Amino acid sequence: MDLFKVEGNLVVPTEHALLMYPYSEIWDRDTDPTKLEAKRQFAYIELNCSYKKSNPYKGFADDVRKGKVLKAIYREDADSFVEDELIVEGMKLYEYLRVEASPTLQYYLSAKAGAEKMMSWLNDFDMDKLDSRGNPLYKPREITSALKDSYDVMKTLNAMEEKVYEQLFETMKTKGNKEINHFEM
Repeated sequence: MDLFKVEGNLVVPTEHALLMYPYSEIWDRDTDPTKLEAKRQFAYIELNCSYKKSNPYKGFADDVRKGKVLKAIYREDADSFVEDELIVEGMKLYEYLRVEASPTLQYYLSAKAGAEKMMSWLNDFDMDKLDSRGNPLYKPREITSALKDSYDVMKTLNAMEEKVYEQLFETMKTKGNKEINHFEM
């Protein structure tokens, strides 16, 4: 079940989303007939939470993604944007539904968090650091082993991401058994 769909350059709620709080409240509180602000808020939620292949922000770390999405949607108004209670609730509900829909998603997210910590360690470790005896804290073999393992970690994460995608966005079929790709859902 998709909560939102992209139509042109706008994100609109599906009929399923409009049946649920807080999405119905976000929609109803926008009194403008075009519902532009509600659509912008839905875009903010969708681009921060979605694991769809078409989401250009899905690969960013959580602490970076929100800022990038905010600037992309609100541009010059980004400083005045307030992530209010309904938006926070909308993101929590989206994430809850996403996690519950895929048994492998929690495992993937944990593995991704571990890989991000490893990447941070590789960026920040000090090769010249010494232990209490004055010996190098990290042996060259440990460092090269970590670098070699990085490739396998990336391959594993990519394979896990594909499994998650298959579970969350399983290809739909029509009566004629014709496949519909994820851009047509």
